[in-house]
Formats: sequence, structure tokens, C-alpha cells
Amino acid sequence: MAISLDSSYGPAYFERGHALVEIEEFQRAIADFDAAIRLVPNDPAYFYHRGYAHIDLNEFGRAVEDFTEAINLAPGVASYYFERGYSHTELGDYKLAVADYSEAIRLNPEDSDNYYERAYSYTADGEYQLAVDDYDETIRIDPEMIDAYWNRAILHTRLNDDRAALMDVAALVNLEIGVVELEAELDTIKLHR
Repeated sequence: MAISLDSSYGPAYFERGHALVEIEEFQRAIADFDAAIRLVPNDPAYFYHRGYAHIDLNEFGRAVEDFTEAINLAPGVASYYFERGYSHTELGDYKLAVADYSEAIRLNPEDSDNYYERAYSYTADGEYQLAVDDYDETIRIDPEMIDAYWNRAILHTRLNDDRAALMDVAALVNLEIGVVELEAELDTIKLHR
């Protein structure tokens, strides 16, 4: 309705684009974000949300471009670096991902997701001890993040530290995960040797 009343009002396109993302109409959402950006080219949120829609379409290169523009317009927002880091990870650019997650951590050091995702990128890049350190921080901030314990246990096994791996498994038992799931994960840990 607002667009039919004033087609030069950028926020209306942005809001409709946001609603289209919610119903998973990503191409149409991107078209509305494009219109919003043409009308209001200096709003970092418009680039951020268009980048997020590109992620939903597995268009990670385009997502990187949009998050970069959002960062250029508002360099102090941790989530912009986080999402660009995620996009770099999906592209296999792990060093760039680590740099973005590191900046997100600098801006928001108590967000466990920043450490968790950086640990994933470190692992993919073969930097196992750095990944373990980040999983340590993830667990310090969010001691119930089960995946961080699993991933750290696997890394401890790769680093030949079976005692630490068993301690992570014991922590998982204390978190009351299911026995069937525990047995399956122990088999997974053995495979990563």
C-alpha cells in the first residue's frame, strides 16, 4: 500500500523486502532491496538484508559484496563482519573468514557464535589448536553449546589428546544428551583419528 502511494519511499521497499524474506521469496526480496538501495543508497541495513537474502540463495560472492558495503557505511557493527565471515567460509576463503570473525569478536567479545564460527574456519584451515582455543571461549560464554563440546572433542583427538576428548564427552553426559546420540558421536570421534 505504501509503495502505491509513494513509489519513491525507500523504506517501504525495504520493509516489503524484509517481509518477502520471511516467506522465503528471496528473489523478490532482493528486487525490493535493490529498489530501496537505489532510493536510499547510504543505509547499511539495506545492504545487510540484501546480503542475507543472497546467503539464502547460496549467492555467497554477492553476499560478501553487500556485507562489505554495509561495513563501509557502518564499520562498527559486529553482525556485518559475522555474516561476511560466514559467506567467506562458504566460499572456502577461511583466512578472510577468520579476519572477519576476529573483527566481530573485537566488536562483540561476549557473543559465543563469533568464536564458534571462527573455530570452524580455523578447523577447515588446519589450525586445530587455534580452533580448540575458540571452542574454549565458546563454552566459557555458553556452557550448554553441545556442538562446541563435540567439535572440541574431535579436535582433541586429532591433536592426540584423548584425555581432553574424554573430558568433553563427560561434559556432554553431564549436559544429559541422549545415550544413543552419545554412542553415535563417539563413533564419529573415532573416525576423525
